[in-house]
Amino acid sequence: MNVINPGLDSLTVVWGPPMNNNGRLAGYTLKYQPVNITSELGPVKVMTFQANETTITLSNLNSSMLYKFYLSAKTIKGSGPIITEEAFTVMDTTRTQPTVVTGKGNPSLPVEVPACSLQHQI
Repeated sequence: MNVINPGLDSLTVVWGPPMNNNGRLAGYTLKYQPVNITSELGPVKVMTFQANETTITLSNLNSSMLYKFYLSAKTIKGSGPIITEEAFTVMDTTRTQPTVVTGKGNPSLPVEVPACSLQHQI
């Protein structure tokens, strides 16, 4: 299992068939949950997939958040071993950008005036 294409509020999870096939593959169970900065786990979301489905793009996630993923394959005999992966969504940098107001400046900084704009007085 790999988590690819991190976005501001999305992650794509891809996986392949189990390495050890213990019967006819019936599908997959994917569970995921957010992990906050104090390593506390958030609520678990559960998704099931058919045997031929091996990718999902999860959207509406929180930006700058770590998510933990758990994937297991299923046969008629039950679920196989769980594999785990962790990934971050992209950090939201729009909130940290400085506000730029045109026409305002620091009056203590020198202002460069082009030479052609200076008039020579006689």
